[in-house]
Amino acid sequence: LNTKCIKDIVVDFGFDGADLDWEPSAVACTASAGKVSCPTDAEGVAAATALRAALPKGSYLLSTASFHVGVYGEGVFAASKPASAYTGINLAMARSAAGQSFDLINIMSYDAGSLASTGFDPKESFRAHRAAWPNAAIALGVEVGGAPAVGFRLVVCVRARGQPSLRIATGD
Repeated sequence: LNTKCIKDIVVDFGFDGADLDWEPSAVACTASAGKVSCPTDAEGVAAATALRAALPKGSYLLSTASFHVGVYGEGVFAASKPASAYTGINLAMARSAAGQSFDLINIMSYDAGSLASTGFDPKESFRAHRAAWPNAAIALGVEVGGAPAVGFRLVVCVRARGQPSLRIATGD
C-alpha cells in the first residue's frame, strides 16, 4: 500500500480524503468460541492503520467499503443472514483504533440479494455496522430496480445526527 502516493493524489487533486476498498481475494474466515477470525485480519488492520497515518483524522476524511456481511458472525449478529465466506471479514478492522477512526462506512450491499432471494436484510446489516462503528457515518449502497449492472445506484447516507440524505451515484 503506497500511502505516500495516495496522499499525494488526495492533495494534488484537492480531495477531502480517500476510501479504503479492501477486498481480499482469499477469504477463509472461521468462527470459534463466538469469535470470527480471518487469515487476512492483520492485513486489513495494517492497511487501515497506514492509510489513517497518512491521512490524519481531522485533516482528511477516510472511509471504507465493508462487505454486507462484513461485521456479522458474532454476538447478536452471529446468525445473521446470509452467511458467506466474507461473514466477519471486517470485524478485526472495526475493532482496531484505525478502524474506529473511519469517518464513513460504505456497506457494499448492491449485490447482496434480497430477503426473499438470499435472506439479506439491509436494516440488519445497518444495525450490525452501526454496532461495529458507533461513531462513523454509515452509507448503504443498493441497486435501483431496472438499473443496468453498471449504471445507477441509490446510496442512502445516515448521518450522525440521524438526518438521512439520498443521492444517485453513477458508474460501477
